[in-house]
Amino acid sequence: MLKQAPFIFTVIALILLHPGFTTGQALAPGPSGTHSVKRTAPSNPQNDFAGLTFTDEQKAKIAQIQGDMKPRMDTVAKDKNLTPEQKGAMLDGYHRMEQQQIFAVLTPEQQTEVRKKIVARRSAEREKTKPQQPVPRGGY
Repeated sequence: MLKQAPFIFTVIALILLHPGFTTGQALAPGPSGTHSVKRTAPSNPQNDFAGLTFTDEQKAKIAQIQGDMKPRMDTVAKDKNLTPEQKGAMLDGYHRMEQQQIFAVLTPEQQTEVRKKIVARRSAEREKTKPQQPVPRGGY
C-alpha cells in the first residue's frame, strides 16, 4: 500500500482540484448501521457507450482498460483506512479515468455520438433538479 500512496494522493488531488468537482454524494446508513456512499443525483455514464458497435480491437483495448482499473478500484474499496467519502471520491476518480481512456479508444464518429448522449443526459438531470415554478393564482 505504501508504494501506491503517492499515486493515490495524486488521484485525490486531481479530483479535488478539478474545476467542475461536485461529489453528488451523501452519506446514507448502510445495512449494518455503518455509513455508505450514496449518489444523490444518479447518472450512469456507462449508458453513454450503450448502442455503439465496437471493433474487435476496440473490445480488446476496452477489456484491457477495465482489467487495469479493477484491481485499483478493489484496493480502494477494501481499504479500511479511508473514510466513505474518501473511498467515494477515489472510486469516482478511477471511474472517470476509465471512462476517459475508453472514450480515447473510440472513433471520431463514436465520440460524437457519445458526446450527444452526455449532453442529453446532463440536460435531463438539470431538468429533474430544476425547481418547479409556482402556479400563479387568479384573483389577487
